[in-house]
Amino acid sequence: MITPQSSQLPPRVVGLLMTRGHQLPPLRWTTPVDPSVSSTLEGMSNVSSLLAKKELVDERMGHAVRSLLFLWNGLITEAEQSAAHAPPVEAHYLRGLCARHRGDAENAKSLFQKVGDHPMFKKLGAFVPSRLTGSLDAPLERFRQIVQQVGLMWEPFAFIDLVEQAVRGGFSTESLSHVRTLQGAEFEFLLVHCVNSAIGESTSPSSDHGARKPAQKQTHSSPSKSDGAKPNPSAREVSSHRPLPRSKSTLVVCCPKCNTSRVFPDAIRGQLHECQTCGTSFQIPAKKTVAKRSS
Repeated sequence: MITPQSSQLPPRVVGLLMTRGHQLPPLRWTTPVDPSVSSTLEGMSNVSSLLAKKELVDERMGHAVRSLLFLWNGLITEAEQSAAHAPPVEAHYLRGLCARHRGDAENAKSLFQKVGDHPMFKKLGAFVPSRLTGSLDAPLERFRQIVQQVGLMWEPFAFIDLVEQAVRGGFSTESLSHVRTLQGAEFEFLLVHCVNSAIGESTSPSSDHGARKPAQKQTHSSPSKSDGAKPNPSAREVSSHRPLPRSKSTLVVCCPKCNTSRVFPDAIRGQLHECQTCGTSFQIPAKKTVAKRSS
């Protein structure tokens, strides 16, 4: 699955993507595609060679790229091992993907709970309505509505459920293609994000692909002893090295019956919601009010 965006990636990365050709990948990536890929990637433990750079801005992101390439080629165990060297947020994301491809939905949701708000969720959320148009099977329509309800943000918990439903069968050929396309887009967006973070360059995720723009190398300075002020971390440092909290405008609520997690906008607190997985109706917790003390 080589697209105009992924074709701008380093040559060795593109070569390892070409093992699946230009066709949509299946729902589960658990079968090795090419036996030679394992030895190739194992020989690239020095991730700078994989990304064709003498020095990386963030070597841990290079390991995230390597993990994604293992996963893409159906080598899930190796993907999990390489993910251990990635930044915490990406490590949880990668292990969540591995669990989802193994069919372990509960573990996948637990891992995505630790991811928080990933930078890719906004881009993926914006991609959903452009792909899911017209008449859709009920599960896809529910997923589209959920993404819209949370402000066009990718909803990983709902997508885990959607993939599980697709694997069980009953989807039309077109709907199955939609799910596979969404899964492929998630992989590509995450891969480009990790590559750019590792090498310090930026590639536009839109269809209008311009030239890469150089980014400054990350520096980790210590706070001055004179003022005691803490340095303000850059956006990349925040997204790459520690889990992000959920935005104040959203909240995560679990269904009291099936324990399926959903992300809701803060504006619908106190309203009734019907679980899209088991059909149970429950109330979104209202915002707590703090009583003012009388003076």
